Amino acid sequence: MAAEHLLARPIALALVAMLTLTLGSDASPQNCDLGWHRGLYAQYGFDGPVHALLEQDAESGPILFAGGEFSSVTGVPLAGVARWDGQVWCPVGPVQIDGAVTGLARYDDGTQAWLVAIGTFNSIGGVPATRVARFDGNRWEAMGDGLPGTPKSVMAHNDGSGSAIFVCGAGPDDDPAGSFVAKWSGSTWTTLADTNDVVHAMVAFDQGAGERLVVGGAFTTLNGQSLLRLAQWDGSAWTTFAGGANKAVTSLAVLETDGNSLLFAGGWFTILGGFAAKYAATWNGSWWSQMGSSGVPTALAVIDLGDGPALYAGKPQVYQDRVERWDGANWIMLPYGAFGGVVHAIGRVREGDSWRLIAGGEFEFQFNRRAGSLGRIGEDDWGALPPLAPGVGVNGTVTAVLPRIEDGRTVIYVGGSFTVAGDVPAKGIARWDGSCWSALVDASGQGLDGKSSTVAALAVYDDGSGPAIYAGGFFDTAGGVPSKRLARWDGSSWSTVGSVALPGGDPAVLGMRVGDLGEGQKLFITGRFTSVGGVAAKNVAAWDGATWEAFGEGPPGENYDVEVFDDGNGPALFTCNYRLNRWNGVEWVPLVANFQTASGGGSASALRVWTDDRGPALWIGGAFTQADGVPLKYVARWDGRSLESFGDSISGSVTSLAVHDAGDGAGESLFAVGSITPVGGNQTGLVRWTGREWTPAAVGTVPWTGGDAVSLGQGRLVVCGGMTLVDDDNGPVLVSGLAIWGPTGAPWIVAQPQDTMVAVGSTASFAVGTIIDPSAGAAGFQWRRNGAPLRDDDRITGSTTDTLMIAQADPDDEGDYDVEVATECATVASASVHLAVGPLGDLDGSGLVDGADLGLLLSAWGPCADCNADLNHDGVVDGVDLGLLLAAWSVG
Repeated sequence: MAAEHLLARPIALALVAMLTLTLGSDASPQNCDLGWHRGLYAQYGFDGPVHALLEQDAESGPILFAGGEFSSVTGVPLAGVARWDGQVWCPVGPVQIDGAVTGLARYDDGTQAWLVAIGTFNSIGGVPATRVARFDGNRWEAMGDGLPGTPKSVMAHNDGSGSAIFVCGAGPDDDPAGSFVAKWSGSTWTTLADTNDVVHAMVAFDQGAGERLVVGGAFTTLNGQSLLRLAQWDGSAWTTFAGGANKAVTSLAVLETDGNSLLFAGGWFTILGGFAAKYAATWNGSWWSQMGSSGVPTALAVIDLGDGPALYAGKPQVYQDRVERWDGANWIMLPYGAFGGVVHAIGRVREGDSWRLIAGGEFEFQFNRRAGSLGRIGEDDWGALPPLAPGVGVNGTVTAVLPRIEDGRTVIYVGGSFTVAGDVPAKGIARWDGSCWSALVDASGQGLDGKSSTVAALAVYDDGSGPAIYAGGFFDTAGGVPSKRLARWDGSSWSTVGSVALPGGDPAVLGMRVGDLGEGQKLFITGRFTSVGGVAAKNVAAWDGATWEAFGEGPPGENYDVEVFDDGNGPALFTCNYRLNRWNGVEWVPLVANFQTASGGGSASALRVWTDDRGPALWIGGAFTQADGVPLKYVARWDGRSLESFGDSISGSVTSLAVHDAGDGAGESLFAVGSITPVGGNQTGLVRWTGREWTPAAVGTVPWTGGDAVSLGQGRLVVCGGMTLVDDDNGPVLVSGLAIWGPTGAPWIVAQPQDTMVAVGSTASFAVGTIIDPSAGAAGFQWRRNGAPLRDDDRITGSTTDTLMIAQADPDDEGDYDVEVATECATVASASVHLAVGPLGDLDGSGLVDGADLGLLLSAWGPCADCNADLNHDGVVDGVDLGLLLAAWSVG
């Protein structure tokens, strides 16, 4: 089965048992609002609209400039103008501006090349400049007294008197009165035209008698002449152009091909020069021709991507604005050219040996992928520039999520259909530690691979050699070794645990669960296969760390999830697909023989054991409205005796179920993920069972496909899927396949302090890692020893920060340490950890001063400030320190 097929249908994404954290006194998170965490995601792309794009040649290759109403790009402070050097966005001069940049141009005045910016600013780069300024490569400078009104367009043009900068626009604050066309000759501004309404656009066009400056707008008079919305300047006088227009012209572009020159116009007009032409038209020197009527173009640009120049337009659509290409007769929709907002500018950027089309504007996503106001368009790839940024998620769909605690830190493993996590190449599987992404590859750089590297299921299982990550899905190799659909990651390398096979078909591992049927913990897998590791096993198998076990003839069909549950008759194995199957030790018994919907086939895709106020039960979720002809909607409960429906208050489909305590006083609840709509509400994607009905857990959430959810502890629920935008009462949050829901104002401790042993006289330190949602404001820290608050003194520093330092530790410092992290709505305590202070010279913390400590001291010989081997704290490890260690040799 192809990855696309996997993601287009409900699948079960089984996980290891719920993650448990030791939190200490986790106080009052119920006082904080529940919602999506905004503190998890690096700001992605531009934080405001992009209004202008400009390409410029440089010795190192083409450079791209962007102008707009932004203050940062992917978290890097920038102000109104940014420069793309092929790898990162860089500032253009000092990062200071008090308005927006709406246009960019370049020109050479004979002494040097300049970058010119127009906009709504009165200062830029710390220099006073009224609505226009120029940049010499190092600093900005004003251009005379600036512009009299609000500029709309800027360009370099030679009207016969040398290269100059031309600007057109409206009066102050967009007032039609005072609209203008102005020229910068090198030292002063000359007003070439006073108009009675806005001049929106300019272009240089040659009809055979030399280039003319053509302007378009909403004006009907120019310098007292009757010129209807189109006019041309020949260097000495204004005349009408091409018969004028009956309504405003807002954009202009020129295409030169095969010796022909064509002018394109966009605007609110319906007649040009007496010709019927609605919203977009082309002038061939003799007449105007209609170019469709699907809306007023928001941008026009002629771009050469290596196969000749072509006209591109930003076109408004009902659902998403698009960038389209004119082929001479029709507008062609570009693959992945849809944007969730207005396109203001179109340009190109060099990527390797080819050019890529880009668009800037007012949008947060492009074709359902995060873009941040500037998107790249390609035949098979799209997204922001740069393609991804650290901390923002993956470039595809996440279909499995597995949280763990590793060395006191909360980490999350994700599997799915993607090739990049953050800015790290990572095929199908990646690890997030709360701040950075990493790939699961061995020392040679090998990870999972195959025709499809999609990971559909993740679990942690200890086969006797320590816990390891198990991944199942659609891949063919792991660490360069054949490992079809199943592999094991030990933290540094991949190994096979028995490839699955399906004669004449395409096998898949779709679900995993660790459980005990009475013979010890085993890893159970399910999916579509007839053998695993050479053992005949149909669709379900168990791994005990040494051998694979089959279960009779196996349940029929492709199975999506597997669970172990004691329904009163002893622990039993359950699987689901279009049936609900139970293994009774001898054969598979269908508890439900046929899940159905009103339109036909239905299925169950998620199993979860949860104990509600009536006792333990197996909960089943999926896309069904009846079971064996009996009404049973979306979620059902099996207690060992009967199936009960709990889906009357939702519609849609459930892809995963999660048991989670949100910390709001309601206790442990059941959550459902999927394309779900509460009755009488909007589609939400995440709902919660109150004991009586399903209610939206997150208002306005964009639904996702193939999603999963699992509890992280501390009130946090991690949700994954194909979503790029989630929403709540505080507004939208841009994500990429992974989002966290919970108490947004409460501190989240993602890295706990660790037990520490130091030698007498050494420095002890404890640190805590937190993620604080921006809505919570600044967090306060208070370290405690044995429950008593600490204060800074001549030895203790950082008692009210995230890192505590205790210099020249002595036995009186021994004890239990924790830290309280407080925000306005909650105070959360870290895990309590122990400090032990050993004998002087015990450098490895073993409690003995021996040869191992001597080796550590000798390896640190020489200057060594603030290191444990410097026993007398004089900044150098020398004979004095050696003597102190030898004097303590017999101390145990």
